[in-house]
Amino acid sequence: MAGKPRATIIIPVYRECELLSLLLERLTQDGYEEKEIIVVIDEPTRDSLELSEQHPNARFIFHEERVGKVNAMNEAAKLSHGDILIFLDGDVYIPRGVPFLEEVVREMEDTDILDIKKKICTRSFLSKMMYYEYVGFNIGSWLMARLKTGSPAINGAAFAIRRDIFESLRGFRRVVAEDLDMAMRAFVRGYRFKYTSKLMVYTPAPPNWEKWRAQRKRWALGAAMWLKEWYGELIWKALRSPQVFIPVMLFVAPSLVLLLLDLTDPNILFSNVLMASLILLMAKATSHVVLIAPAMPILYSFQGIFLADQQWAYAMRMIISTLVSFGCIALLFFSFSRKLGFEFRLHEFFGYYFAYFPVCLLFLIGYLLHVAFLPNKPDIDWKL
Repeated sequence: MAGKPRATIIIPVYRECELLSLLLERLTQDGYEEKEIIVVIDEPTRDSLELSEQHPNARFIFHEERVGKVNAMNEAAKLSHGDILIFLDGDVYIPRGVPFLEEVVREMEDTDILDIKKKICTRSFLSKMMYYEYVGFNIGSWLMARLKTGSPAINGAAFAIRRDIFESLRGFRRVVAEDLDMAMRAFVRGYRFKYTSKLMVYTPAPPNWEKWRAQRKRWALGAAMWLKEWYGELIWKALRSPQVFIPVMLFVAPSLVLLLLDLTDPNILFSNVLMASLILLMAKATSHVVLIAPAMPILYSFQGIFLADQQWAYAMRMIISTLVSFGCIALLFFSFSRKLGFEFRLHEFFGYYFAYFPVCLLFLIGYLLHVAFLPNKPDIDWKL
């Protein structure tokens, strides 16, 4: 890149986004001069059309019909002129006074793909649970970048990629989890990956459990299809670098420790299968997912009663091992949270570890089984 690299910010939107105006204001006021802002809006509302008039420094592309996020981002990339492509969701928030674009360009000097630190805005129980989920994502990316192994996954809410790398990958593919897919293809090719905690964007959690459920189903389906396609590469890389992948998995999916503990005993495994069946039946019978998370401790207590009927010493040993494993993982989360600038509260993490994430894991396992073994494909809206 000769001289100052040009940065292109690409923002895909469906219909409208309440936070888009503030995001455009931050980007327009950013002092980095070599920039272009492209907003692609499917089925724009009147507010979206008016917004384009309020931000003349941004280029707006409108589609009367829905073409989908992947097509929108690929179209914008083809029309852009930037050396660095920065993809942002329309609802992310950039803190005031941060030289965002200048820092992105500086961080991109020695990498091909840059993952940007993301925090969930905590306003409700749901957002607090997702906060720790994002803490795990951030720690996983930080570890991958620190160990210079590349990363097979990235959170697409805010990331940057060199234009030549984007073009060599032929842009986004038409898959559900386009961000995971692009990161994996870059990972297989050995492209450089970097995570920065010097920059940060805030992203909102779904406003209610209904929208969380829809989001979670899509995330689980996307991850399941991603795993089905790339499991061979992932297993091979994990076997070659277990010292990297095992710690990352502890942060991205901490409650897997509970599953691994249960796999050591057929009785516990049997009781957990029953518990999982109850939860799946609850999820199927009611659209109110809010009922599932509080039910988890109740179901765990049933498992405790099941154990108590067998042998008190064995039951206590399992309880102690569960609490010890939780304590170790909580300590690790606390240490890395402090290092990367995240808050950590033990009682909230307890809820995340024992209630929230097991539900997320059930979504993933359910869709993974569906994708792997059922002949009929899940109903997918490819234009999302």
